[in-house]
Amino acid sequence: MDASAFAGRAATYLRGAMSTPDLEVSNARKIVGGASRHTWSVDAQWTDVEGARRSDGFIFRLDPPSSLLESNRGTEYAMYRALHGNPGIPLPEALFIEDDEAALGMPFFVMRRLEGTPWPLEFFLPDAMGRREEFLRQMFRTLGSIAAVDHQSVALGDVLAAPSRDDAAAAELERWEKTLRDHDMGPMPITRAVIRELRRHPPPPAAQVRIVHGDYRVGNVLFSAEGLTAVLDWEMCHLGDPHEDLAWSFARNWRSKTTPDKIGNALDPAAAIAEWEGTSGLHIDPESLRWWQLFTHVKANAIWTTAAHEFSLGRASELMFGTMGWLLIGTQEKSKSWGWRHEAGPRARDSGRHEDP
Repeated sequence: MDASAFAGRAATYLRGAMSTPDLEVSNARKIVGGASRHTWSVDAQWTDVEGARRSDGFIFRLDPPSSLLESNRGTEYAMYRALHGNPGIPLPEALFIEDDEAALGMPFFVMRRLEGTPWPLEFFLPDAMGRREEFLRQMFRTLGSIAAVDHQSVALGDVLAAPSRDDAAAAELERWEKTLRDHDMGPMPITRAVIRELRRHPPPPAAQVRIVHGDYRVGNVLFSAEGLTAVLDWEMCHLGDPHEDLAWSFARNWRSKTTPDKIGNALDPAAAIAEWEGTSGLHIDPESLRWWQLFTHVKANAIWTTAAHEFSLGRASELMFGTMGWLLIGTQEKSKSWGWRHEAGPRARDSGRHEDP
């Protein structure tokens, strides 16, 4: 669907949903980069019930025929609704969810647009140099605020299944191992070895079962000149061990080659942990964090494998699926995938120097 066609259909939908018969849509554009849903941004202008002229920006998140990962649109929508307005967690306001494909050709939900940039590129420009570290500190304070939320207090008990403290890690490992099995693209000896290691040496039980964003990293938060404006892309959210979010945000997949020891090219992991602990009210267990950092390799490879699988079957035509899948599977398999050193014996992780994956 081209931008003009989308604008017309989006306008028709919003007129009915908002009871604004004179609403018009302009500046429809598809946002590049999302792999789980198609995302469109539009501007809208209308007259309110008091006769005043209004305008606002809206984001449409549509279910594509094929996705890089399995996710539930209703769950993502529920997360935005539950956490919007929660102190320390900036989120766009979710407005409408639509299961009928008639309006736009796919099921979707709509939320208000918040301004900002996801900054994988903009953040590294010279103008942002002096603000990088504080932006990143804010990012981890926000992640701590997410981990501090009692999911029952925001009415998510009926939306997300809660694992036991003992089962949180095993449930996620099984989830992503199953994803690898279901999208088999050939031998992956390093990833299989990592899975065996994770099963042999499970982490301590989760101290608390909390909301896990599932994809918290540079690129899934919006920033403006004033700081962090929104946390986006909740399609992998679940309840589990909050160490998982920290480990994923620390992964070397999201780091720069020029400063591989820094998060976002500016922040030490120890400083990120301190910010997170300060707002979450929780404390990091080093052994748990090591386990979850090793786990990130399994999760990442499962995502890349899904992309390659869908592209190879012709169910996804976006070149991103092919390039992410074929290139990153090889990169992950050839990289130093072991979060722990093994040469010192079967429990080498307890004595060997740990390096972030």
